[in-house]
Amino acid sequence: MTLELLLPPLRIIKFPKAWLRPVVLALSVAATVVPASATSLAVRDLVQLTNQASYVVSGECVTVQKGTDQRGLPHTVYVFRVEEYLKGAGHGSFLTIRQVGWPAQPPSAAGRQRILRIPGMPEYTPGRRYLLFLRGASKWGYSSPIGFAQGVFTIRGEGPGMSVVNALDNRNLATERGVSRRAAPLVQGPVSYRKVADIVRETTRGRSLTQREIVLRLRGGAK
Repeated sequence: MTLELLLPPLRIIKFPKAWLRPVVLALSVAATVVPASATSLAVRDLVQLTNQASYVVSGECVTVQKGTDQRGLPHTVYVFRVEEYLKGAGHGSFLTIRQVGWPAQPPSAAGRQRILRIPGMPEYTPGRRYLLFLRGASKWGYSSPIGFAQGVFTIRGEGPGMSVVNALDNRNLATERGVSRRAAPLVQGPVSYRKVADIVRETTRGRSLTQREIVLRLRGGAK
């Protein structure tokens, strides 16, 4: 006998009856870590990502480990080798992030997905470098990026030419309120890591940047 759970986007995830308690726990924990709007179409621009994040940090994912806590709740622990903190106080050269659920796995032979996974929860690959906008850990020790994929950027290249891009192709970084969702994005494609870092630092210090200023900087029209 299995428990069927319908989660957004609309898809049924089946669990053995014995997983009833862990699944209920997962949903309660996720509710404390993930805001209701995280899996919706709510857009967070660069200023909003920065203001809502407790930590903004860049680094390389070095290990991924699946496990369960003392309550039987599945989780994934990612360890990053830190390159720099743009916001928040760092604690050493490594950062550990604990997320609810396990990475995506292929269905079983019976075609049933028996692994708990929060829809939209980002996953990280060892050896890749990321820029992360993170919430502070919940009372359970779990965290997640702001806006899920909106707050996770893959770092490309090295030195002055280093760039970042997220799963939305950076279309969320600068927005115009009241503009149709189909309007051409103000920013799109990889942008300079250093320019993003400068904007994050200035926003953290309390400077109020307009969307026009952000667009000019990210497009290369201002230093």
